[in-house]
Amino acid sequence: MQVPALSRQQRAIASALVLAVALGLAFPVTAWVARALPRTSSTMTAPEPGMDYMMSIEYNWIMQSRTTGGAIAQNIRGDYVIPYFANLAALTLLRRDPDAARTYMEWYIGHLNRPDDTGLFGTIYNYAGQVPPDAADGQGVVAGRPVAPTFGPAAHLNFAPTMEYDSADSYAATFLSLVGDYTDRTDDESFAREHLPDIKLVADVILALQDEDGLVWAKANHPKKYLMDNSEDYRGLEDFAALLTRLGLPELGNGYHEAAVRIAGGIEQKLWDPKTSNYYWYLAANGRRARANWKTWYPDAVSQLYPILNGLIQPDDPRAKGLWATLNRYHGEWVTRTDLTPWAVTAYVATIMGDNDRADAAFQTVKEESLMSKRDPQWHSVESAFIYLAYEARRGTLPKHYLVD
Repeated sequence: MQVPALSRQQRAIASALVLAVALGLAFPVTAWVARALPRTSSTMTAPEPGMDYMMSIEYNWIMQSRTTGGAIAQNIRGDYVIPYFANLAALTLLRRDPDAARTYMEWYIGHLNRPDDTGLFGTIYNYAGQVPPDAADGQGVVAGRPVAPTFGPAAHLNFAPTMEYDSADSYAATFLSLVGDYTDRTDDESFAREHLPDIKLVADVILALQDEDGLVWAKANHPKKYLMDNSEDYRGLEDFAALLTRLGLPELGNGYHEAAVRIAGGIEQKLWDPKTSNYYWYLAANGRRARANWKTWYPDAVSQLYPILNGLIQPDDPRAKGLWATLNRYHGEWVTRTDLTPWAVTAYVATIMGDNDRADAAFQTVKEESLMSKRDPQWHSVESAFIYLAYEARRGTLPKHYLVD
């Protein structure tokens, strides 16, 4: 083994050490030598993972949650494909692999209901992962749920519709925003032009559920109008209107823009409570409005972020500042959450609000507790999506979809 030659400085230090030992001064000089000599790899602290590395962790988690057909499962186990969450996860795929995002959008279009069990065209059901009988040692599935002793990864599963969805409006709205973001980011209009009748069918789900007050019902058979959903409905229709204008159909786009304006008016007139300076989180068919209980994280407290998230109020608006301050007063611990659903969207809103200290604290939690090697395989892909988007936003690049106009 070749021994590296000592530098002039190192030879001088060694000579001083020999002299010091002879004079009985070894300890203080040895300490000085330890500070003067270059630090070896055994004494240096390993650098923390950089932002690029952490973003890759989240991106790869989403990629591992993809199914053979291009859908994005709720987790890498492939328990479910819930299109609402998949739409949001695809916004992240779009940033690194537009083809993967387009494949997902093709999957979505290919699974539209025409109609569903309520008579609506353009909705989409949730899909449950099923272990093929041969992979389950003959056990198969029961009531749409895998009964094999092992799960996933998602790409190894079959998926069957559950014949239900959590909402009709938000699924449609977030898909419209995804298509708009894809078209703007890639300058590829071919998907939108090829599938415009189907995309319009999706947009018309929102119009079919829109009431006279401007607000949108979550489902045809669910008599509630939610703050979170309607905020997303507003964003989705505005994004679709912009897409239509880009495609040379401004008059058609104006109709969807006007519907979005009616949603914004309904939120302001029906869901804003000036007495408490926050929003009701839903309005029921009987006129009952649910006042937010700030002690309850979901849906009460976190729903207050969605008008900010979707551009209904500006981050420098006193209303937005008040809502953000109140949420952190009641739930300041959100920056340390490490469960399966930490609501990483909150870190993204923190960047919109310019609250970089809290955003960075949340990122540190991710670094320490939620790296891929430590995660439960049930970790939701949409959480990875919003962590990625929050990192992107922290760099100063706010994605168009969730950037206020």
